[in-house]
Amino acid sequence: MLPGVSGSPSLFRLVNLNNLKIEINIPDKNINDIEKGQKAIIEVDNAPGQKFWGVVSFVSPEAEPYSGMFPCHIKLENSKGILKPNQFARVSVIINIATDVIIVPQTSLINSQFIFVVKNNIALKKSVKTGISNNNMIEIDNAGINAGDEVVTKGNVGLRDQSKIIIHRK
Repeated sequence: MLPGVSGSPSLFRLVNLNNLKIEINIPDKNINDIEKGQKAIIEVDNAPGQKFWGVVSFVSPEAEPYSGMFPCHIKLENSKGILKPNQFARVSVIINIATDVIIVPQTSLINSQFIFVVKNNIALKKSVKTGISNNNMIEIDNAGINAGDEVVTKGNVGLRDQSKIIIHRK
């Protein structure tokens, strides 16, 4: 039996599976980047490749005394019932958003300042300035690169400007 409100045993527990709350802890170094209303991406192992969207609903103004972490709650809708209570999840809170920018895979960046753009099977070395990034992609700022341009993502380390290349697509 589960304990009831007054501590006495209860026969059942009611759970709302349509609206869930995720509890996470924010380290001190990131607490100033998180605020109520920010969006979050949630991923779980029982739904590979699926992303669920939530919203930060609470950020504690003080850290837990023993862990030094700041409790944070994220609310999300779960009408399909894919997410389960007490399930482990990977949560990414979105702290920066860039719109109308060019992004490229992180693997295309060389020495944090160059990428190779492909034109007519020729690799053209372009100097770039980088912006915000995540684990896979990075924002670049360069007038010589356009949305939709092909960039070299593998075999680019020893590549030279104006090299003729053969493209292998999956």
